Order: sequence, then C-alpha cells, then structure tokens
Amino acid sequence: MLRFFVRRLLLSIPILFVVASLTFFLVRAAPGDPFSDEKKIPEASREEIVAFYGLDLPVWQQYLRFLGNLLRLEPGYSYSHSGYSVTEIISTHFPTTLAYALPGFFLALAIGIPLGSLAAMRHGRWGDWAATGFAMVGICLPTFVIGPLLALFFGGWLGVLPSVGWITSAQFSENFAPWSFVVLPSLTLAILYAAFITRLSRSGLIETLRSDYIRTARAKGLSSQRILWRHALPMSLLPVVNFLGPALAGMITGSFVIETIFNIPGLGQFFIEAAIDRDYPLLLGLVVFYAALILLLNLLVDLLQAALNPRIRENLGR
Repeated sequence: MLRFFVRRLLLSIPILFVVASLTFFLVRAAPGDPFSDEKKIPEASREEIVAFYGLDLPVWQQYLRFLGNLLRLEPGYSYSHSGYSVTEIISTHFPTTLAYALPGFFLALAIGIPLGSLAAMRHGRWGDWAATGFAMVGICLPTFVIGPLLALFFGGWLGVLPSVGWITSAQFSENFAPWSFVVLPSLTLAILYAAFITRLSRSGLIETLRSDYIRTARAKGLSSQRILWRHALPMSLLPVVNFLGPALAGMITGSFVIETIFNIPGLGQFFIEAAIDRDYPLLLGLVVFYAALILLLNLLVDLLQAALNPRIRENLGR
C-alpha cells in the first residue's frame, strides 16, 4: 500500500507538468492579451505594464519563469486583482468553496446510499419506483434550475433560509444564523450527485445480491440484516466509491454556478473571471491547483476501494 501511494504521488508530478505546460501555451495562443480591452490606455503606460509583468519577454522565457514560480508554489500576482498573489486568492477563497461543497458531498451520500439501498431491497416495488423517480428528476434538472427554485421556496415564500449572500453579509446577519447560509448551496449541489449515487448504489446492490457468495450466505442460514450489512453492502458500494473522487472534484471545480446563483465569494468565480480577463497567473494557478486536487482525490478513492475490497488490496500491495 505504501509503495503504491508513493508511486502514485511520483506519477502525479509529470501529469501536473503536462497540464501546466499545455495550459500555458493554450492561453498564450489565444488572440489578444490581458490589457487589450475596451479601455484605451496610453501606449507608454501599456508598455510599462507589459514590461512589469514580463509579457514583453519571449514565450520560452515566460514559460521558464512560470515553471520556476510553480516550483516555489507561487504562480505570481493576479493582473485583475492588483496587489494580490494567486496563492493569497486561493488560500482566502477556497475555504469558502469547501464550506458548502463538503456538506453537499456528505449530504449527497446520506441521501443517495439509503435511497439506492431501499430501491435494491424493494426491487420492482413502490420503493424502487420512488427512488428511481428521484434519481431521474435529480439528473435531468440542472443546478441552475434547482438553485433558484430552492431559493424561491425556502427564501422567498417560507423565509426560513437566506436565498442569497454569505455569512459576512451584514444585511442577513441579524436574521439568520451563520450555518443557514450553507444550507441552500449545499442542498443544490447534493441533489444532482445524490441522484447519481442512488442509481449507482441501486445497481451495485442488485448485482451483489444476485451473486453466488450471497446465495451461499443465505444457505448457511445467516440473517438478512447480516448479509446486507456485512457482505452485500460493502461490495456494492465499490461503484459509488469510484464515483466519489470525480463527484467531489466536480462539486469544487464546478462551483461557479452555485456561487453565481447564491452570490458566494468562493473560488469558482475567480476561475471564470480569470479566463474572461486573460489573467494568466491566476488562470494557470487555478488550473494547476484543481488538477492537483483531482489527482489527490482519485488517489484517496483508490485507497478507499482497497480498504473495501481485499482483492484490490492484494493487487496494490504487489
């Protein structure tokens, strides 16, 4: 296990290098530059700004400078957010994204696994139909539809939760508790991923319950509860575990939709702004950060799969 962990970490280094290099040359290949916007500035001032950020250097020199900054874990200073380094922006706003992405992640598990298990145990009956119907609705409705509907219902009609803003919003701080600002964004994220988890856990448990070793356990006289919790459920959750890494990564990297709907100062909005404004340091820094995060999450998922499946654990130990 330790050898596998070290090997995967070492393999992540060239992957990050390829991702960073491709992103660097792709953004440089796009027409225009960060300062060719609609506001006309004097040519002398523009040349000074370009020289200050090193954009007048040959591309290969900019590339080497970029790699050097990455090795120092400091991609540089943002063009559009003057005075702020990329590291400061990530460290300041990433916790805000995690504040609602992690609760949404665990809420999706808390909804999806029980519903999928219920559907599998009640296969072909009303429980299966209800869980499958929820999964279909959750998958078909995008987050930019679910979010406003939840905000309208809980914030507009019932008035029990803040529909927009964040914990630091002074206009809401007297009316709502700090935890209430997390509920609607987390629930909006959770519904979509809970629908996928419901379908995965349902199909996995149905297939597991039909396997030979489950029939053998029943022939030995084991109770249904023990068969479900001890033998069937851990193996049936392997497809769900395999989905957890991309799910959490999608919740974090795709958070700009949620942040736009609920006006949350998270990291997703900076990613979109950096792409629109051609903020090279911020865009490259966020791409590398997200890539490293996805690699780490996939590694943790592989280790969790090995903990659930002895055969995978044996293969990883070789």
